[in-house]
Amino acid sequence: MTFVIKGEAGVLKGSMMVPGDKSIAHRAILFAALAEGVSVFRGFPRGADNLSTISAVRALGCKVEEVEDRIEVYGKGREALRAPKEPIDCGNSGTTARLLAGLLAGSNIEATLVGDESLTRRPMERIAAPLRTMGAKIETSAPGGTLPMVIHRAPIRNNRIELTVASAQVKSAVLLAGLGAKGRTEVEEPFPSRDHTERMFAEMGADIEYRPCHAALEGPVESLKPLSIQIPGDPSSAAFFVCLAAMIPKSEVQILGVLDNPGRSGYLKILERMGAKIQKKNLRSVGGEPVIDLVVHGGELKCTDINAPEVPSCIDEIPILSVVMTQADGQSTVSGARELRVKEADRITGMLEGLSKMGVECDEFEDGFTISGPNPLLSAELNGLGDHRLVMSFAIAAVLAKGESTIKDASAVAISFPGFASALQQLGVQITQS
Repeated sequence: MTFVIKGEAGVLKGSMMVPGDKSIAHRAILFAALAEGVSVFRGFPRGADNLSTISAVRALGCKVEEVEDRIEVYGKGREALRAPKEPIDCGNSGTTARLLAGLLAGSNIEATLVGDESLTRRPMERIAAPLRTMGAKIETSAPGGTLPMVIHRAPIRNNRIELTVASAQVKSAVLLAGLGAKGRTEVEEPFPSRDHTERMFAEMGADIEYRPCHAALEGPVESLKPLSIQIPGDPSSAAFFVCLAAMIPKSEVQILGVLDNPGRSGYLKILERMGAKIQKKNLRSVGGEPVIDLVVHGGELKCTDINAPEVPSCIDEIPILSVVMTQADGQSTVSGARELRVKEADRITGMLEGLSKMGVECDEFEDGFTISGPNPLLSAELNGLGDHRLVMSFAIAAVLAKGESTIKDASAVAISFPGFASALQQLGVQITQS
């Protein structure tokens, strides 16, 4: 699929909602499979990654039904899960594969995890290594440790894991394994990462304590309490529209029901110090998570730097923030973001190659880049490289560009935001799909 976008959009006005948060949705399905009772989730995102998690849970023998506006998960406790008859296909979802490895290790279930071509290139040893220190028997493939990954039956034991890189996926895998271990499982991180797992475990009755950079769980936990929540709007999906509105003077866009978890709202703080005018309204709590409505006003922006301690709270938003940097006055720098090179695509090289085609002055280095602005963007033929965040970031850049731009390999948006093009159209953007 190809996006064709006519640039030089006028002032944007409107109110919208975005799909439910992808990270919370993954956890909701996996944790509900460990619960005893029926969990109900409304506002569940229908992106391909979350559907991969539903398929994985079904493969373990847990009943999951899609009923009108909700997903129902019929959990019977960890002991009721069974080994799958075939390898579990995680599709393009790294979160599915990595969290599932922890769940399987903690539940003493043997399974093989596979994925598509993109996922098979991404590193899995970062999950396997700490789980092995807890007694798990895990085999990864290829010299770098990739899928297929085989989790064998083996007794799990508690341990204290010190991570060298802040990672919510690794932390969550360790805590999931810790559910099956006797005693205290601890995780320490160098910088804070998103804490959705800790919050949801607490809501479901696990004996867990947590603070920035630290989480500790008392096991074994035979089952969790079922949970019924509305999945809050995905801040990573909202970021594309927040950034677009911030870059167009006199624009005013409202985005309703967005997750405001401190580990996910880093991009808002960055935009605000760049001069963006963002209002947070109607703060409430949903399933232990803070939720807000956002109102964004467009205006002039200035450059900023993003460094290693800040990266975990905005890792998924750095591609779209790089577009904002093209419109900011001065040179912006991102460092400590090498993790971007092992996503669905190399997001550093992929993003800068595309922006360079649009006339942007930028320089790439191993763990980041610099961008000088402001730049009048030029229309271009761009390639999304099968990465949903690159596709959507290029689409936002194309809205600002003079002329008509095309974005190839745009079907990747289905991974997280199937209705992305329609959402842009609602704001008056001229975008077509072919």
